[in-house]
Amino acid sequence: MNKPGGIHVRDADLRKGRTKRFMPVVNCPVCGERAYTRTSEEISPETRRLYYVCSHWECGMRWQALLTVERVVSPSGISPNFRPAQLKPGKPPGHEYGQSPPPLLEFMGRTSPA
Repeated sequence: MNKPGGIHVRDADLRKGRTKRFMPVVNCPVCGERAYTRTSEEISPETRRLYYVCSHWECGMRWQALLTVERVVSPSGISPNFRPAQLKPGKPPGHEYGQSPPPLLEFMGRTSPA
């Protein structure tokens, strides 16, 4: 049974009085099968990057999507402002490919490789 807003609730849960919420169903843009969120990361307090994978074994498409706050429907009772963004330390260039930067020869007492 679908609730307003795209929230999927199982019939068995409704009969037992539970209101457990599930993620909205996202379909693969290529084959139309159900896709699953593998992971996500926060970009800012208003935006998350989601990583999806298609459940169809022949398709197996993987893609990224952005989830962002479009507008506030009901303001928070705590504060009208979003929390500040948390800056994460950056990774050195080439880190994602297993590369390491060349050593700083001046700090090792050498000026050029022998």
